[in-house]
Amino acid sequence: MPQEEIVTARTEPPPRICSSCDKPATVAYRWEWGEEGLACPEHAATLQQTAGNLNRTVTVSPLQPLAPVPLERSERIQLHATILTLEAELGDAKARGLQLYNSNVELSRQVQLLNMRETEAKAQLKDADAVNTALGAKLEESETQCAELAEEVGRLRTLAQFVEERPPALPPQSGQQPDQHVVDG
Repeated sequence: MPQEEIVTARTEPPPRICSSCDKPATVAYRWEWGEEGLACPEHAATLQQTAGNLNRTVTVSPLQPLAPVPLERSERIQLHATILTLEAELGDAKARGLQLYNSNVELSRQVQLLNMRETEAKAQLKDADAVNTALGAKLEESETQCAELAEEVGRLRTLAQFVEERPPALPPQSGQQPDQHVVDG
């Protein structure tokens, strides 16, 4: 890269400076007796005033841009090599950009797929929560029924103990129907 700076500095014309000061010159002047030079805008005005005071003629003309210094063969070869290198780098950068674009497209597609799966999973979770809530309600109801049945079993056991402690009923006599009491009469 430093060589490119040298080439650039060589192709730029040197700055033109005013003959009276160090400011950049914008005009060239020539007195009628042959003296000539360069002047900045302020000194160009001073030259016109001086010419009027002396009753002499000064020709002032704007400066034409300087033509760049022609490049030497080695400099042209170096610039051409730089151009080829930059074109190769540009091709590599375009290929990398295309690769990154394709990766971005693929990643965007994966993100969409994952977002869709997330939405589906949330819906399934919501359904599972509803089923869980319903099963929890059924479990509570079953536990309540189980507790009621346990109380009923406890009552029945208590009744069974009382029945076992009671004397057995007399067997029915002939001609009597079971569960009918004999009436003395």
